[in-house]
Amino acid sequence: MKLSIALLPASLLWASCVSDVGLTRSGFLSTYAGLEAVPGERARETWFAEGLDLSGFHAVIVDPIELRLESTTTDRLSPSQAALLQEHYAAWVVEGLGERFTVTNEQGPGVLRVRTALTEADTINLAANWIMGVIVLWPFDYGGGTLEVEVVDSQSGERMAAMVNADRATAWNGFQAMIRIGHVCQAAQETAGWVASTLAPLEPAPR
Repeated sequence: MKLSIALLPASLLWASCVSDVGLTRSGFLSTYAGLEAVPGERARETWFAEGLDLSGFHAVIVDPIELRLESTTTDRLSPSQAALLQEHYAAWVVEGLGERFTVTNEQGPGVLRVRTALTEADTINLAANWIMGVIVLWPFDYGGGTLEVEVVDSQSGERMAAMVNADRATAWNGFQAMIRIGHVCQAAQETAGWVASTLAPLEPAPR
């Protein structure tokens, strides 16, 4: 029996490749104890120090994303892709912090450090997505990424907050499906947003 042309797009959509990135324990965080799932999020765990108070901090160091991709990860990133991801992630964090913190490279009293690692990267099959985009206006392959991040006192190393975020793209993520690392960057941008929302709401600290 021949497959109806009208049913072909639907069958192809059903067979779309969904990213299987998930929560990781790569060893990057100082500890994974106390991480709790975030209600309403697809795959995110967070931890905050009891009575978290960052009012005494006025500056932040944003370390470049470390690549801790396991051999089982779906795709590796090229050096240029990794550099682009690191550049954008730092910019997203800084933009989200607004004027709350001064960004610095010097550790010391009143200075936080943001440490981040990319532990899974599922890049996109561009050829498949562009072909499907022309045929049915719908991407075929969905990527994603997992990141582990923690905020620490740059001087003492005391941990203030931590998160593991596994972001899987969906069909509604738009143009990112047409960029090879689009969905990995999307995961990084979400993680940067968490960093900013954790640090930025406070009033400026006294100097």
